Amino acid sequence: MIDYTPGISAIVVNSSSSGGSQPKIFEDGYWYKKNSVGCEGYVEALVSKLLEYSNIDYFVKYEECRINGNLGCRSKNFLEKDEIFISFQKLYEMYYGGELTGKIIPFNNPEERISYVINLLKDCTGLDVSDYLGKQCTLACLILNPDLHFNNLGVIFNEKKLEYREAPIFDNGRGLLSDYYMFGYLNIEEGIKDKYCQPFSSNFELQAYCANWDLKIDYDGFYAASKEDMNTIAFRVLDYQMKKYQSSV
Repeated sequence: MIDYTPGISAIVVNSSSSGGSQPKIFEDGYWYKKNSVGCEGYVEALVSKLLEYSNIDYFVKYEECRINGNLGCRSKNFLEKDEIFISFQKLYEMYYGGELTGKIIPFNNPEERISYVINLLKDCTGLDVSDYLGKQCTLACLILNPDLHFNNLGVIFNEKKLEYREAPIFDNGRGLLSDYYMFGYLNIEEGIKDKYCQPFSSNFELQAYCANWDLKIDYDGFYAASKEDMNTIAFRVLDYQMKKYQSSV
């Protein structure tokens, strides 16, 4: 495992995670993120490997590594020249002010909340994000990611061309019970029962279903490429979930 030594002067604090503030470092076109509650860096790398064998073709590739001696991961900056990332929350704030989560909570069901966000993005950017949300919500269900929220969902805006495009899928390190040892679960089944999702529902399956369940995995290819991972807690959780949803993904 490579130990990278980016300068601490490049540190950026990210407080958007539901798990609390997480320090990141940006240097020479790469983001470096240290583990904060468990094995997030390993999970990021494992999930990005999984996505290589899926029908999702636009995602951030993570490498597990050490960062100045601390376990974590790094990823290449996905923004091109003249581009900025705008989260769904920031977009709503720019146009209407306030919290997007607070806006959709009063709606009767996840379908209405998802429909509102799809229409919001259509009105503000011209993009149809229904497929994007379907894949995001299905992946969150498969890997039990509790950290899918409106700061991790977003679009990319080209300030020169004045054009929008969908952002890649990223930031899945809180999935696959990456905090397993921190919370001292007796087994993975107990850990799975303890996880709840966001932003449209607290129920992973319901949220994925309402977003039009949309994820396909090449099981044989992924398992063949993951032989070295099979004894880890994260892989055991993923294996459990993949077998549970094999008829759907």
